[in-house]
Amino acid sequence: MTPTDQIPTLIFALIVISVIVFVIMGAYVVGPAKQLKRGERVILAVGVAGIGGIILYAASELLLRVVF
Repeated sequence: MTPTDQIPTLIFALIVISVIVFVIMGAYVVGPAKQLKRGERVILAVGVAGIGGIILYAASELLLRVVF
């Protein structure tokens, strides 16, 4: 494996680490989700869906880079 083949893996790892840090810090700032209003829960759900989309995109790019 050459160093250029390891770059997508590094980028994926950094994305996953940043998402984990974002979610943990967001939990401290926002607090328990039960205390949020309905509109705030919708915004939180859309944010979580966006995070999931970013992770899926990064994983598919990594998979395509490794396979092809």
